[in-house]
Amino acid sequence: MSVGDIVRATEGPIRLEGETTDADPPRPVGADEAEGLASRAFTSTVWAEIGERIEDLLDQITLESLCERAEQEGVPRSGDPRRLMYFI
Repeated sequence: MSVGDIVRATEGPIRLEGETTDADPPRPVGADEAEGLASRAFTSTVWAEIGERIEDLLDQITLESLCERAEQEGVPRSGDPRRLMYFI
């Protein structure tokens, strides 16, 4: 199980502020807003690309790798190890 799986299960889709999707309703645009619309579309595309990279990174981090890293760095386990067993 990855950190990305956990974030999506608890928070929903991973989406950054400023990113839009096809599900977002279109806004009416006047002629004087056309330039701003192009700028917002570009910015939204950049945020979407950043969001995809963050999501990929979160999907690469597993609970197992976090536990292994903690063990390597000497983070002590507390309590009875039998209580720390979780099943999904």
